[in-house]
Amino acid sequence: MGSLAPQSNIHIVYVAVPGYGHVRPLRSLAKSLSKAGYNATFVTGDASQDSLECIPNVDFHSFQGKSNIHPERVFEQWPERAQQPQDATIAIWDVEHVFFGCMDGWFNALQTVLARPELADKRVVLITDGFQTGVLPISLDTPQTRRVPVLAIANFPLLALSKDTAPFGFGLPSQGEEKNEEMNRMVVQAFSGVSAVANSLLQKYDCKREMTVRTPMDYMFHTPEAYLQLTVPQMEYPRSDAPPGFAFIGTLLGANDNRMLSVLVAGLHR
Repeated sequence: MGSLAPQSNIHIVYVAVPGYGHVRPLRSLAKSLSKAGYNATFVTGDASQDSLECIPNVDFHSFQGKSNIHPERVFEQWPERAQQPQDATIAIWDVEHVFFGCMDGWFNALQTVLARPELADKRVVLITDGFQTGVLPISLDTPQTRRVPVLAIANFPLLALSKDTAPFGFGLPSQGEEKNEEMNRMVVQAFSGVSAVANSLLQKYDCKREMTVRTPMDYMFHTPEAYLQLTVPQMEYPRSDAPPGFAFIGTLLGANDNRMLSVLVAGLHR
């Protein structure tokens, strides 16, 4: 890590869904790349402000309004959530009302940061957690903000559908392509309402890039320039239909740290 020269022409923008599990991996990465000479802005909820502003070479920008989620006050921010069945279907409600409900606010924060005059001559790279919907208009080439490369860091199992394996949550290995696709159609149906909301929200961004995907989780997997999974290949079932930018990169820090940094730094300099 010490061999990396300072990169004054590159500015990293980290963006994470407010919440410890989303922020922590990017915070660790920000600390490491700060030592390597990279300046950055971290965009997330103000509940994490103190732990981020103490990182050298990193400034902080907060989400505003309802998109500034405080995890311990989710039921206050969405009182209707308590009226939903508290079972596995709550995840569908959360994707629609929390993750996509906050997309516009999260995008607006990124739009503000990317428009900073001091970044006009910098090479800006956006590093996002794997379920940050605010980056979708950027990945899909909206003309409403500056287009920058997007690298997603995921610290949860692969949620996107694949013909090569059963959907996440079924607890099954591949059942063969025909059966896998039958189960995939069940997931598509379950998330059909969320997909309609997501597509409707994206329309106002006039995105130039069209993606034919089946669920909102597929958007997260297929739209970034790179989708980097924080695990080893043996932890997931093989997929022949993963996007070209997908890679397993092992652990974030520790014994595998050099591998992680080499992958990311290579992406920053493309």
